[in-house]
Amino acid sequence: MVSLLSLPREIRDMILQLVLQHERAPPAGCERQLEGRVSILDVTSEAWALKKRVRYEPKTVQPTATTLMLVNRQLHAEVRDSVAWLQSREGRRCKVDVLLLDEKELWVTPLRTPACSPVLDQVDADMRVVGVLPDADRDAPRNIFDRGDGGPPGYVWPYYYALERFLQAGPTGRPASDSGNSVDRHMTVHRLVLNFVTPTPDEQHPLGSHGEKQRCLIARAIKSGATAAHMRARTKLLRPEWLAEELLHILESLIVGGKDGVTYARLVMERVGVIEAQVDGRHYKEIDVGATLRGMKLGCDPSWYRYQEEKKFYEAWRKKVFAARAAAGLN
Repeated sequence: MVSLLSLPREIRDMILQLVLQHERAPPAGCERQLEGRVSILDVTSEAWALKKRVRYEPKTVQPTATTLMLVNRQLHAEVRDSVAWLQSREGRRCKVDVLLLDEKELWVTPLRTPACSPVLDQVDADMRVVGVLPDADRDAPRNIFDRGDGGPPGYVWPYYYALERFLQAGPTGRPASDSGNSVDRHMTVHRLVLNFVTPTPDEQHPLGSHGEKQRCLIARAIKSGATAAHMRARTKLLRPEWLAEELLHILESLIVGGKDGVTYARLVMERVGVIEAQVDGRHYKEIDVGATLRGMKLGCDPSWYRYQEEKKFYEAWRKKVFAARAAAGLN
């Protein structure tokens, strides 16, 4: 019987490259009760709420190269060569699927992770929506469309926690350590591409029209006294550009948000180069994090009695964040 190691090296290399480039299928969303998804709270997070709504696969998904390299010394060396060849051709990349399921949970699934690296040239994230919030869950104590006291709507925080966790724990699910300590692998992402995908409508759940964004979002937050128009708006699927606009606006606000931004967006400021939003694969908006930070100004009046204190804090923070970005190889 022919074995892999009996094949010519050139053919083995082709096979290894195909295996390393293999991409898993994303979850369809119809396996709601079969997946056994779990919440993982193992990193330092500034998200206000709803972190447990982010759900991961119960077992760690190993990078493809890791399992191959454990076979024997020969395959270990050849896999390393194939990984190096792939990275020289397309960079260090990975792909994840981020699924908002029934407007209640956020399922994060790594689809393609050829090799484990703390520095990634590009992360491609497909941002999908399946289903709408069931009426039975609208009166729950915490609906993801609830708004806090002047803060962002609740649905922002699961997405933000997923990003925080990626920048600390990486793309492969549960960390190997079960010590209970916070994990931080100091991930760096040069380009984060968020591709917001148009959901598939059906007779019960049509896609929201272009001018219905505020109506559809507000209707989802109303717990009592909903009108017939609100009820109809609740059944409509969220358009991808609505989520792209909302999430990019919040991210940009945090980055330029002064002391609040320093607290909430520290990881993004220090570890991400560029954030690009796409809608169905087409460019929608882009945030160059480094350029945004360089363009920031101290936004308080010099006559204010605390101006010197704020100026000192701001200058120390700028020095620290740009040192962190330089150490990570970011502009």
